[in-house]
Amino acid sequence: MPGRCDVATIPASGRKWGVALGLAVALFAIGVWWKGRGAPGGGFILGFAGFAAGLSVLALLPGSTYLRLTREGFEQSSFFVRKPLLRWADVASFEPFRFVRLLARRAVRVHLRDPSVVPERVRRANRALTGADEWVPADFGCSAADLAALLDAWRMYGTWFKTP
Repeated sequence: MPGRCDVATIPASGRKWGVALGLAVALFAIGVWWKGRGAPGGGFILGFAGFAAGLSVLALLPGSTYLRLTREGFEQSSFFVRKPLLRWADVASFEPFRFVRLLARRAVRVHLRDPSVVPERVRRANRALTGADEWVPADFGCSAADLAALLDAWRMYGTWFKTP
């Protein structure tokens, strides 16, 4: 039976999503002002700001976005969509990097021992975007390097114990 230290759930950074919500509300106000003046593009600004605000609120809901670390492996959830558990035994290494294609967003590459544990379509998309089989966004209140070190420490912990 797992103990209290065998599971850690890290929620998404509330500060990051709070700032995103504030920016979306400000953009919404600009869209209202712009549309009120009859300028073209006001509706587009309103729609984009509403979408961004909706995503921000969704990310701030408890249980929506998290990283769960267990003795067996780790799983991610983004906006209530869970990825399957990735076992520590299947992971070769973690590497922090920057998404150049996505506004210099920071993340962690996950290099797998056996890439077939990730579906082919997902693996192709991940390789095109990140150069790795899988990745973890650094949206959990720490840097990508710190997150990679944390994941690696849990990987060593999880592979130390042989789980039935």
